[in-house]
Amino acid sequence: MKFVVKSYTLIIFYISVFSITSVSSQDIDQYFDIAIEAYNKQNYAGAVKFLDKILTEKPTMHEAIFMKGKCKLEAGDFNGALDFFNDCVKNAPQEAEYHFFMGFTEWKLKRQKSATKHLEDAISLYPKHFLAHQILGSIYHELKMLSKAKEYYDKAMSFQPEFMATTFTKQKTEVYKESYRSVLREYKREIQQEPNNALVYFNNGILQAVVRDNYGAHSNFSKCLELNPSFTFSYYYRGLVSYNMQKFKDAITDFHRFSKQFPDDEMVKVLMETINEQSKIKVIEGENDEIMLVAEVMPEYEGGHKALQKFIADNLEYPEWALQKKIQGRVLINFVIDSKGEIKYPAIVKGIGGGCELEAMRVIMSMPKWKPGKQNGKNISVKFTLPVMFAVSE
Repeated sequence: MKFVVKSYTLIIFYISVFSITSVSSQDIDQYFDIAIEAYNKQNYAGAVKFLDKILTEKPTMHEAIFMKGKCKLEAGDFNGALDFFNDCVKNAPQEAEYHFFMGFTEWKLKRQKSATKHLEDAISLYPKHFLAHQILGSIYHELKMLSKAKEYYDKAMSFQPEFMATTFTKQKTEVYKESYRSVLREYKREIQQEPNNALVYFNNGILQAVVRDNYGAHSNFSKCLELNPSFTFSYYYRGLVSYNMQKFKDAITDFHRFSKQFPDDEMVKVLMETINEQSKIKVIEGENDEIMLVAEVMPEYEGGHKALQKFIADNLEYPEWALQKKIQGRVLINFVIDSKGEIKYPAIVKGIGGGCELEAMRVIMSMPKWKPGKQNGKNISVKFTLPVMFAVSE
């Protein structure tokens, strides 16, 4: 009897301890939020601690199992991640994202056959899963099945053209290089079948840019924009092609259009800096210099200084990002007015940020011809500096 009482007391003790330490639904939600925050801060070990607390109480909570798998994946424990993703797939086979992460992890483990199956399962559940298409393209490229690789890359591009353009993979570039002629023939057939499909022209332009067919690429990007003027990344790539052809005026115009949507794009900033570097011309004052700093008759805008200021005021578009941030001030641009009055070799001397430099260069490069400078009665090239003012009206 004494033993029974002790056992009963022990049971009561365990029940009371459990009731004190058990995790409520509200706690679980809070722990999950903390785990997500830790994951986003790349504190994967911290995230796992809170996920373990949740799974102690709710061992079948798919979201927590999936998040723990992602933590393992990010930490480089692919086999550990696979176990958790496998649990998710077994318990919720209708979730495309679980199949995708299974396939992605299998791919990281070099298990291409299994990876392909899970990625295809992800696509069957969510046909527009562009990352699944992209990785399948990478797998088929590794297997040297280039036409298959192109098929999946193109599918990914059709679903997320702007994302795919910014993350244009080395694998895709290599596929295009390795199978240039066959891919080019395929695109020609696609253009014949779908002459009004902007994406086909964009992809064709990318292909030609990869193999340095600048004229062909420029033509295809232009056709893409003719069909779909809002295809922003065509401006970027056409600008890049123009830059490769040293058509700086055209490059600046297209980079400006692109920067309206992506004002802080780092690659455009790098390209503009490169244009500046290439535009630095060594000039020394003197009568026989090819490009002069001072001339007997300096270049003049048609109509004089007032007409010049009016042209700038009429054509300047205040960059939206700079306007929102109230960025203002003076941008200084160097350029050369050649013996024909045309503007060449633009370079930023002083900027204020927010895309204002690019806009100032665009406006200057869009100006009509000037009256050229003269030395000893002959037209000459003269280097010129022009300030462009940006002011936010209250």
